[in-house]
Amino acid sequence: MLLTKSDSMRKVMAFSKTSFGSDLMSGAPSEVCGKQLKEVSLRIL
Repeated sequence: MLLTKSDSMRKVMAFSKTSFGSDLMSGAPSEVCGKQLKEVSLRIL
């Protein structure tokens, strides 16, 4: 918003999010598989 000098977040966001923070267009966030975690050197404890 600051860079565009917009008064509304809706004018800046490409896709609106739900109240839960999910994106209905892409289905994000989604669970990651073990292969994705390994690619970025992360593991679930």
